[in-house]
Amino acid sequence: MYQTDQLFFHVEPKLDTKYYRPNGVWELVDTSTVYREEDSYATARFVVYLTRKPAYFVYTIIVPCVMLSMLMLLVFWLPPESGEKISLQITVLLSFTVFQLVIASNMPQTSDFVPIMGKCSGYRSRLRVRVGGG
Repeated sequence: MYQTDQLFFHVEPKLDTKYYRPNGVWELVDTSTVYREEDSYATARFVVYLTRKPAYFVYTIIVPCVMLSMLMLLVFWLPPESGEKISLQITVLLSFTVFQLVIASNMPQTSDFVPIMGKCSGYRSRLRVRVGGG
């Protein structure tokens, strides 16, 4: 086994990213390297800072959910005599259900984390039951 005074490591302050290939999900923000020599051992820590590009989730999850929520509010502007209030409510409710099924099929199956959209639709369903039933 070698001691730290017997070895010499040259560590650059930034990682070499010439082999990094950009992709559509992640964006490489920054990299850093920390090399530390202590009493009898040396450590090198490589840190990669990534951010997720939100465009896919905005256009496939958030925008349709906002549009369906706006359709849900449209029910209150319809006159009661039109007879289309219930059919519009049921259509939007079925659209939300299909939308949640599509989202659930694209998300990883885990119980450790509940997505914000799932929490939002759960609260909206409870509110709808309380308003409709109460």
